[in-house]
Amino acid sequence: MEKPKQQKEVSEMTRRTFLKAVGSGIALSPLSAYLMKEGAMLYQKRDLLLRTLRQEKTPTSETIEVSRAFLKKEYGVNVYFGDTWDDRGSSMEGVDVIEAGSSLACLIEEMGKYPPLFFNLNKVTQIRIGKNLYTGNFFRGTREVGGFARARGREMALDIAMGEDFLRGAFHHELHHILDYWHGGDANDERWEQIHADCTCKPEIRRTPFDPKNPEFDQSFVNAYGASSPLEERAEFASYMMMPRAHVLLLERFNMETPENEAILRRKYDAMKKDFFAWSAGKMDEAYWKALLAKASVHEYDADYSDYDSFYYDTFEVQK
Repeated sequence: MEKPKQQKEVSEMTRRTFLKAVGSGIALSPLSAYLMKEGAMLYQKRDLLLRTLRQEKTPTSETIEVSRAFLKKEYGVNVYFGDTWDDRGSSMEGVDVIEAGSSLACLIEEMGKYPPLFFNLNKVTQIRIGKNLYTGNFFRGTREVGGFARARGREMALDIAMGEDFLRGAFHHELHHILDYWHGGDANDERWEQIHADCTCKPEIRRTPFDPKNPEFDQSFVNAYGASSPLEERAEFASYMMMPRAHVLLLERFNMETPENEAILRRKYDAMKKDFFAWSAGKMDEAYWKALLAKASVHEYDADYSDYDSFYYDTFEVQK
């Protein structure tokens, strides 16, 4: 599909003019009928901002601040770096400017996978990014984690030290914890466990504590971490489903399981789709998932994220 002339004109703007425009919310150029789609201006700003973040070898402080302002203005999310929360229930180290730019680009890309109204319906107030993230304290002990959510406050913390790939998955995982809390809470656990009861002849649900040294798990669960609790399994499903290649591989795994385990996994998968459909006011429908899966199918499985995971809601919305 040929790109509209307007987009070409916008891309030829100077970086400084663009940054000022994004920061102030000024329209970059007149909107054509083509761009008068849901969320069009949001995506126009986002794509130009991503181009700046990805092309600058060392992002400027101006780019970092405009990116943070963009996430605040368009999604209502405050992004902070390092140990900035008041309490001492967690700790993390700060990041350098390259890590800050990389993590901001990942957030903008991953949030762009959801429909434009999604974060208006499902608020996330704060994301904290740093390195070497620990939870706990001196008296109770500490443990290193890749991320955690304070669901009631709609906040999360993510560790960029584990790489961009992990950060992407962790974002969707922790986001789901927030969604889960505000859409059912503990009742979701009961509903989830009933899937097993309705599908299996096993006398009990074989959940086991997560042990990274012993990754074995019952294959009726999505993975070893998901086997530890229904809450974590739903978050792991969300992480897989929101990343095209991981989603494709998950579906392929279903076909290799025993009939009983396949039935359990597919019912969980369908339950996740129903939740996303409800939480997005019907926007994350079958057409949405089909488009996301199609994005993965045209690339090799060992492709880089920048190649296979560049799915955005508007890439198929415009073509409907």
